[in-house]
Amino acid sequence: MKTGQKIRHFGFTGFDLLQGGKTRHHLNDLKRHFADPTGSRVLEGERLNRLLRHACKTVPFYKNYSGYDSIYSFPVIEKTTIKKIMAAFYHQLTRKVP
Repeated sequence: MKTGQKIRHFGFTGFDLLQGGKTRHHLNDLKRHFADPTGSRVLEGERLNRLLRHACKTVPFYKNYSGYDSIYSFPVIEKTTIKKIMAAFYHQLTRKVP
């Protein structure tokens, strides 16, 4: 590596570390994805299931779907439905519902 490249590399790494290393984390995710696409799909599925479980526990509208089999168990929701019962889509810890 040339001197300019080294300075840029260490500068980038240092700056990223000061900001919590988020860019490095995303870069590592991309490397893992392209190294093993099948494993990446499994990780995506786990993250999606974690998100769906969280929604079922904390969002009133989704409490009825707590025994879901997959994302296909959830309804397709139209904008008009959300407007009619907006409060049901807020996280249970939200204090103010507009």
